[in-house]
Amino acid sequence: MASRTDSPARHYHRAVYPDNRYERELRRQRRLGVVLALAFLGGMYAIATHLFGRAGALLVVAPVIGAYLSVLLLKRGGGVLRFIKWLAMREVDGTRHFFGNQALCVEDHGGRCRIAARDVFAVLEETYDAQALRRVQLDQGAEAFYRDEHGEWWFTEDAVLKWVSRRAQRLDRPAQQFYLWLEREAFRPLHRKIEMRDHGGGESRAP
Repeated sequence: MASRTDSPARHYHRAVYPDNRYERELRRQRRLGVVLALAFLGGMYAIATHLFGRAGALLVVAPVIGAYLSVLLLKRGGGVLRFIKWLAMREVDGTRHFFGNQALCVEDHGGRCRIAARDVFAVLEETYDAQALRRVQLDQGAEAFYRDEHGEWWFTEDAVLKWVSRRAQRLDRPAQQFYLWLEREAFRPLHRKIEMRDHGGGESRAP
């Protein structure tokens, strides 16, 4: 019997993205950006050294290095910011996760993961209205996309991964990043939490 961690969503992920090409493309772009930045700084330092000497070159290059590090910190600091937000929300609502500045409600619903449709629509900048909801339900099925007793709409884990993957396949980079985030930062920790609870290990203490 397949374990919960080896869910149909994971089989779907391996089938649609067998080589995880979106993640590899993002890493390639980051490496290329670092190489280009180093080449630019090296060239600038060489020219400045020729014109002003080493001391003068440092004065010319230092502000550029500072600006680059600031940009890098802003880009890489998102994880720290999300962790701080998670700590702030944890005592109030342990189901909140952050993708960028967008809060998403991800829940364990009877041992299965679900995510609030309103939040997913907000991330992908989709119109959240009755017509759009009916269209998604017809596409995904009433069990995969449904409304609870309070009138809130939810995606199951499999349904949201399939829905977001369609955008990702159109080379929509935010959708690609969101897909990876859903798998790694939203559902994977929740799967571990469910497993620990089911095996008597208590609740996970990390987002």
